[in-house]
Amino acid sequence: MSEGQVTNPRPRDDVAFEDVTDNSFVYEFGGPIGAAAMMLGFPLLMAYQFLCVYDNGGHFLLPDSFSDIAAWAGRMGQRYWEIAAPSWTGARIYLGFTFFMVGLAFVCPGPVMYGYKLPSLGGQRLAYKCNALWSWWVAVITALALHFTGLFRLTQIIDNLGPIMSVAMLWSFFLAGAVYAVTVARNAKHRASGNVIYDYCMGVCLNPRIGTLDMKLFTELRVPWPMLFFISLSCAFKQYEELGHVAPELVFMVL
Repeated sequence: MSEGQVTNPRPRDDVAFEDVTDNSFVYEFGGPIGAAAMMLGFPLLMAYQFLCVYDNGGHFLLPDSFSDIAAWAGRMGQRYWEIAAPSWTGARIYLGFTFFMVGLAFVCPGPVMYGYKLPSLGGQRLAYKCNALWSWWVAVITALALHFTGLFRLTQIIDNLGPIMSVAMLWSFFLAGAVYAVTVARNAKHRASGNVIYDYCMGVCLNPRIGTLDMKLFTELRVPWPMLFFISLSCAFKQYEELGHVAPELVFMVL
């Protein structure tokens, strides 16, 4: 091949298969006990951090003494429910944004690329519509248009951050459960341990998809990272409305 010659961008037939055919499994993250601890512990950690920021300026909230731990936990739970219980407003904001991003994933233009050949599909390659950049700009422009026309003020995000977070956690459990149930019903479990808690946590579905929408890729990238941006942007608008300026630290977060 001469110097500077462009190689064929199409995938070659001898591209190595993904290692997805091994039906064996090895317990990771401490097995079922570790999986249960993560599913319970991470939401509790998020709730605790939210309370620390909301009520104590980001400083730790601690019990008064060892004997106060149980009562302190009860007070924390009650306080979280008061300010961050799931609400219809939180559900409309979070689920509305999620399904809007789903729609953009289907309708926005972008090249279609193909992944590795999958033995589980007889050597077929899955198609991926690469339109995240278009989706991002459409989402940003739409959000700004809604804000400045008054149809949906972006400051509602930070005003309802607790309920939005609670709805997001509940939705995550529901979506994971739905994928797990459908996979079990189709008898399509992959690398399953047989332990429901562990399998639910780790996932037993290969390449869950809705058409060209890869659900794993979508839920890991196209919802949380744009949502983080819009939370930061919401904070900036809120701070400007209340103080007349935006702090440099917040400008950094937005940019």
